Amino acid sequence: MTEKKANGKIIPFRQETAFYMKRGAKQMEKNDLLSALCRYRQAYESDPSNVDSCLAVAELLYQMQRYEESNRLLLLYISMYEPAPECFFGIACNYFGMHEFDYASESLETYLRLDPDGTYAYDAEDFLDMLDDDDALAEATGISDDEDFDTLTICTRAKHLLDAGETEIAVGLLKEHLHEVPAAWRAWNLLAVAQYCAGDRKGAKETTDIVLAEDPQNRAALCNRILLLHAEGKEEEALALLDGMHSEREELPETLSSIAVLQLELGRLKAAKNTLAQLYAIAPYDTNVLHQMGYCARQMEAYEEAQKCYRKLLRIDPRDTVAHYYLLALKNAQDGAQSRPAYWSLAYRVPLPEMLRRLNHVNRLFSLPEPELRKKWEQEQSFRDLLNWVLTVQDEKTKRAILSFYFLMGDRRAEYELRSFLLRTDQPDGLKRETLGLLKRLNAKEPYMAYLGSQWVQGSVSVMLLPNDMPESYGNILRFLAERLTMNGQEQAAKFAMQVLKRYLEQFEGRYPRISVNQQSSFAAALELIGRQLDGQNVAEQELCQAYKVTPIRLKNALAKFEPFREEQP
Repeated sequence: MTEKKANGKIIPFRQETAFYMKRGAKQMEKNDLLSALCRYRQAYESDPSNVDSCLAVAELLYQMQRYEESNRLLLLYISMYEPAPECFFGIACNYFGMHEFDYASESLETYLRLDPDGTYAYDAEDFLDMLDDDDALAEATGISDDEDFDTLTICTRAKHLLDAGETEIAVGLLKEHLHEVPAAWRAWNLLAVAQYCAGDRKGAKETTDIVLAEDPQNRAALCNRILLLHAEGKEEEALALLDGMHSEREELPETLSSIAVLQLELGRLKAAKNTLAQLYAIAPYDTNVLHQMGYCARQMEAYEEAQKCYRKLLRIDPRDTVAHYYLLALKNAQDGAQSRPAYWSLAYRVPLPEMLRRLNHVNRLFSLPEPELRKKWEQEQSFRDLLNWVLTVQDEKTKRAILSFYFLMGDRRAEYELRSFLLRTDQPDGLKRETLGLLKRLNAKEPYMAYLGSQWVQGSVSVMLLPNDMPESYGNILRFLAERLTMNGQEQAAKFAMQVLKRYLEQFEGRYPRISVNQQSSFAAALELIGRQLDGQNVAEQELCQAYKVTPIRLKNALAKFEPFREEQP
């Protein structure tokens, strides 16, 4: 929409945030989620500091089961602006969707502490009651009677590690959990996948055999066996097993996804279409589901059907350059402008030739003088979208160049992108630690929020820079301290506590002793006591015993471990 001045010059008409919010609300009344999301995104982009538009976008993403994306938006908001209590309720909902139940509880408690009589107070209290009731939680999550809630969390974190390329750490995490919960068959199946991704086909086969010995009809394990047969070139055996899989049981979405990928990989397109239809009914806004549907339709030369999938992805996220690529490729193929692309990736990424073309283009752009680059950064959304896409490639050197470019730009938008990178679950910890340093050098306000060591953490750079290979059990100590200290404004005490923990861990040189759940609590209590004492506070040990539900003896034993690593502050 434009308006004309007397001299005939056309001036862009920019609507205010309130206008887009009203338009979004009207679309919600019609139950048109995609149109509402578009309007709410426009409102948010016109003023990222507006909490109402941020909450509106986050809520819609939550309804679309895009929990991580929704959570990242809210965590970014509370790290850059004055946090509204409602943000913490939304964060709790997203954590629940991601099977991070402890974090969900902590966020609900934070919300109630900040606004005990708030809009969502009764909902938050009911939510907490449900999280404390195993039967209610089982019904809400759909978990089977023989499964463990911790298994859901561990599997979620292991998948994040696989997405980030941290295959060996994922294997270790799953093995550690299986040592505690030997009958966690979901974890066994994911362990086989992790071992396969790590190049250990023998281990993957042995793990798969363990599951099938217990349950010969376990479909996830059968998928893993088919994957291994396919990798060995035994196509006939793989196809026979795939075609012969029948089950009356209701399948988990992740199992349906594995089946669909194998069907597509092995050319069973009609069967894949049926499987994907089941998945679509469960997750109609999922990126991988829509891409696989588009892939399947393209292979069947159903061009219009395929294009609908990518148009929907672009309505969900207009900045999605991968969806842009496939939509254009489909249009060109349909119009006869080009032949079928040499490689159509089943994974959600652009084909290798396109990836190389884009990277070469970015390299050419980076040779421009800094003033020209800065102008492109400030004025061209397509340039910024391209840089964000580069962060999805596997090469760390390339990603490091983009992060350094953000640091060079150094404006509010660049800070936003650096903070956003810290919260991505598909990025390696090493690069995130470097990003923490870049934010510190930009004097961006602390504390920072990040997904580090399979934990959602908040703190200063000194608090977060703990060993890369720190086990899950020690990561829980970090979470306890973040909730007790960092979230309550005791950043300096948290810093001192983490420094003690860091010195304690360094003595083991990567070979950390196993600790129990009770030890995790007592270690956290001892570290809080030391951290607060170093901060000049008087702390009653009895208070900490009650807060962490540990006995005085356990606290005393934990203190004895950490005292040698305590350094008094000047």
